Amino acid sequence: EDRDVFVRCVVEKMLTYALGRGITYKDMPAVRKVVQDARGRDFRFSSLVLGVVKSTPFQLKEAK
Repeated sequence: EDRDVFVRCVVEKMLTYALGRGITYKDMPAVRKVVQDARGRDFRFSSLVLGVVKSTPFQLKEAK
């Protein structure tokens, strides 16, 4: 349980940085999916990075 909370916080911070904006409630399903997928890979850091990059909010981010 504590591990999931920690990883969720890390994913939120990574996604905040990747999007260049704060996380909203609309982003939370993507955060939960990244954590869930990473759990199956023993929370490897590479699975977190790939999860963020493949997430819908990141994929739909407008380029500046």
